[in-house]
Amino acid sequence: MNSPSAALIVLNYHDVDRSLSVAEAGIKTGLFQKIFLVDNASDEASIAKIRGFQERYPSGFCPILSPKNLGWCTGTNLGLKHALSTNAFQYLFALNSDVVFSKESIAACLHFLESNPRYGAAAPLMKDSGGNLDYNWGLIPGFKDTLHSIFFFGERKFRKKEFANAPLIFSGSNPDVQWIRGSFIAFRSDALKQTQLFDERFFLYCGEYSLFIQLRDKGWKSAVIHSASYQHNHIYRESFKSLRWKKKSNLKSTLLYLRYYQHISWLKRAFFWLASRLALFEYDLIYLRLSLKQRKTK
Repeated sequence: MNSPSAALIVLNYHDVDRSLSVAEAGIKTGLFQKIFLVDNASDEASIAKIRGFQERYPSGFCPILSPKNLGWCTGTNLGLKHALSTNAFQYLFALNSDVVFSKESIAACLHFLESNPRYGAAAPLMKDSGGNLDYNWGLIPGFKDTLHSIFFFGERKFRKKEFANAPLIFSGSNPDVQWIRGSFIAFRSDALKQTQLFDERFFLYCGEYSLFIQLRDKGWKSAVIHSASYQHNHIYRESFKSLRWKKKSNLKSTLLYLRYYQHISWLKRAFFWLASRLALFEYDLIYLRLSLKQRKTK
């Protein structure tokens, strides 16, 4: 029996050393026929490292260099489009630069997709940097869900609903999920070809919703596999400026998602915009309180 053909797409943004580590780990599994590395406008030193890596692996490594930062959705699409255009791969893996995985986790995804032809996407369980199980799936949220999720206490309520199926996922009783986090996703190429890939109107947040809604509407299922795992060493920037940018960008993307994928009315869009202003104000107050508390303890 022939082994399934697969390619790996790695997205790099100011993280070239870890991106190349992911690429090399993919090569060493022996399960990928090609590694595509999409670079989002790195500096000359990073490009030199990528070129040097290409010299080491001339046949199995293909860098795709973008002159500007395309963001997560468009950058990942660029790699997916290159791989799909060859018609050479049955499965495509999209991984972030901040993940650590084993050959077994890749093999588990391939085996699952080979054995379950109605599934268009799959991923192993995710662990955080401390080795603890984390959530790498979620619900496709409705209007009320998003309203809950943008506020501090409302988010807790929504997360409880969103991960109510965690015991089923962790035990393997039912692997079905509505969407998978973009840090590690294995796709069936035939399923991707029936979609427009990630919606490039999203720069970073909410992009997964756009593709998994398309897969769902085409009759494809998605799963998280309990028998394998990967580690997500997420990059956190702790400054107030960067955290507030993240919050603001998330709110902007959520409104975009509600407009184009939940098709909410202009009145609901206006209501959500007002709610997002309140959510930002709440965020500022919480951060200010934490900052004052930290100063008092010093």
